[in-house]
Amino acid sequence: MKPFLSSIPYAAAPMLVCLDLQRQHTTGAADIDRGAAGRCVETCKRVLRHARAAGWQIAHVQRHDGRMAALPELFRPIEGLEPRPREPVFYRDRPSAFASTAFRDYVGRLGDPRLIVIGFSLHASVLFTAVSGFEAGTPITVVEGALAAPSMSRFSGEVLETVLLDVLSTFAEVVSTDELLDSTGSMLLQAANHP
Repeated sequence: MKPFLSSIPYAAAPMLVCLDLQRQHTTGAADIDRGAAGRCVETCKRVLRHARAAGWQIAHVQRHDGRMAALPELFRPIEGLEPRPREPVFYRDRPSAFASTAFRDYVGRLGDPRLIVIGFSLHASVLFTAVSGFEAGTPITVVEGALAAPSMSRFSGEVLETVLLDVLSTFAEVVSTDELLDSTGSMLLQAANHP
């Protein structure tokens, strides 16, 4: 088993970033196959449970342009993936999680966390967040299986996911769900503070 998860050093425990875990992605409104969306939701639940049990920082970042005072039903969190009261929720109006000034400041205050990203909008939010993190020097890990992409033109979501994960590997570390869950846990929190 390799160390978590690469040789990139980090000073703080990882932070799970839950991107766009909103109902619109499970209803077919976002052109994501319902089977793929369902698998993504179940995998995101596994990773979120693991992160909570390991005591990681958890942040939820959702797309919302701020024009509506209340979130419409489709923009509400997916059942079972709702933020807990102590887990911050950040809103942004552009694809990258770093488009939220509040999120960017929050990450900066945590020191040098490794961001572990799960969620929807692989073709937009996840990709743009990985590129922004890369440019800022923030280590990012994306979890294969806990991400989903919509179908586009004549390409299925599965084909797009494969291509996008290959592109993402240039900017972020890509790991399988099992690799993440097997390589991390409460011991990681202790190891993260030692050389």
